Amino acid sequence: MGRLDRLERTDPSPVTGLAQVVTDDGGSLDLGDFQYFAFNLVALAFFYGRFCGHLHEGFPDMPNFLVGLTSVSAGAYATKKIAERAKPVLTSVVPAKAHINEIVEAWGQNLVLDPQNPAARATIGGLDAPTGVVQQPGSADHLRITVPADVPPGPTQLLVYNSAGTPADQPLAFEVLP
Repeated sequence: MGRLDRLERTDPSPVTGLAQVVTDDGGSLDLGDFQYFAFNLVALAFFYGRFCGHLHEGFPDMPNFLVGLTSVSAGAYATKKIAERAKPVLTSVVPAKAHINEIVEAWGQNLVLDPQNPAARATIGGLDAPTGVVQQPGSADHLRITVPADVPPGPTQLLVYNSAGTPADQPLAFEVLP
């Protein structure tokens, strides 16, 4: 099968209509989306208000503060969307059960954002776990994680953060053996 070139949403948003413009995927108000929408709405209202009343003068000059507001909000919106696409995804951890101080290997996507500066961190049971990046060109991101000494035995979760500090959407089930 060919390479998947785009992300497709599998879970429908709980919000429909115009509300989708200013809310996040969970249906809560998103300040970045709201600012982007509101500032552009104000700029459009100003533009059409000046343009429609004075067609013979051509396009109106936009005030610097309005251009600044729309530019900053567009930049913040684009940055947020790029960061969301780079969200790490954990696909597997082998073995899924290990003793304290043993090494497990985790694979996923977007775990390493910059191959020149590979940095990722992991937690097991909410505690920081020593993490090393395995460099393998052309393969899924691969990490070696040491089970920390302070984790109590039993079922828990393993979570990875990429170098930007963004956590994976879903932690993986993991068990610390006694």
